[in-house]
Amino acid sequence: MKFSYLLVLLLHFSIITNAQNEFDWDASRAISLQDFQSKRSSVEGDKIFIHPTINLGFDIKMSNYEFMFTKNFNDKVTCKFNPKSSILISENEQQARALIKFTQYQFDLHELHARKLRKRMLEGNGVFSDVSFIQPLFQKTQEELAEEIGEVTEQTNIGLNEELLLTYHLKVLDEIETLKDFCKTCKPPKASKKSK
Repeated sequence: MKFSYLLVLLLHFSIITNAQNEFDWDASRAISLQDFQSKRSSVEGDKIFIHPTINLGFDIKMSNYEFMFTKNFNDKVTCKFNPKSSILISENEQQARALIKFTQYQFDLHELHARKLRKRMLEGNGVFSDVSFIQPLFQKTQEELAEEIGEVTEQTNIGLNEELLLTYHLKVLDEIETLKDFCKTCKPPKASKKSK
């Protein structure tokens, strides 16, 4: 009996540890080399490879009745980084720094698209809406995000063209600021403010 209690406790702590490792986007927290915790990560590799695990998602657990009367979905849309499964392989520290900047760009871009999704959800949630209206909005957001990452990856040579990457990155940061009412913890503007 003691063994099964111990096993349950170990599994519980393991789940908590993995959940705690993942973190939400935060303007004051920059990505660092320590955020690439996969065993495959290396700064002395024989190739260049980057795979940051960034997740844009939404989590809505409520009845249709609750859903109909909910206007603020900001906290339901998430933008998270998972260090445990993020990989960075570079040939040297200079490349590693460039790849970290590229990852920060991607994380900020995901947050920008999270804010766009939050705004679309607010604008698309009409009277007597149900949760099904979100899926096409989410799909559209994912497609736009993938297209933008693909273009910038190609244009900047996966971020190794740091000057060009900075241009793209500053644009994303400006757009994030424009959508400041749609951060995860923010209260979106009332309808009268939106129409101005």
